[in-house]
Amino acid sequence: MERAITNTTALRVSYVGMSSYRLNVTVNLNQQQPTTVAAPAANPNPIPFPNWGTLFSTENYGHQTYQALETQVTQRALRGLTYQANYTLAHDISDAQGDAPTAFQGETRYGLADENRFDISANRGNVIGTRRNRFLLTGTYELPFGQGRQWSSQSRALRDILGGWNLNTVTLLETAHI
Repeated sequence: MERAITNTTALRVSYVGMSSYRLNVTVNLNQQQPTTVAAPAANPNPIPFPNWGTLFSTENYGHQTYQALETQVTQRALRGLTYQANYTLAHDISDAQGDAPTAFQGETRYGLADENRFDISANRGNVIGTRRNRFLLTGTYELPFGQGRQWSSQSRALRDILGGWNLNTVTLLETAHI
């Protein structure tokens, strides 16, 4: 959604969403299915391959959901001031990123299998590489000194020293990743 606030200022609000599926996760094919049977009794779910240890396999069981609200205010040149301000509120959740999750896991983790291959969604949590809040401000202010500006001077020295200067900023503020 976009709207003009004044002749020189515009506001844009956007929703961005993405859902990914069939992401790679590493599982242990020789994992015993969980049971509620007491330990002394015979386990109804034995280890599938008792003569083997860990059998790693990469499977397409993972899911990820990203949602964000993005806002942007743009100011065209007005009395020497031009700026653009952006704010993003984002949330990224996945079960294909690790056991805790303690780190972003967008690729296969060879050597680290999920704790329970029978319930991959138990690993669902925040993707740690995603910044929840992010604010970016870029802007330019033309100082009003010099030829053709508000405070021009007849003195060539003053015009050459003070004239034509701009103040610029690129400011980024964001929360630590969660």
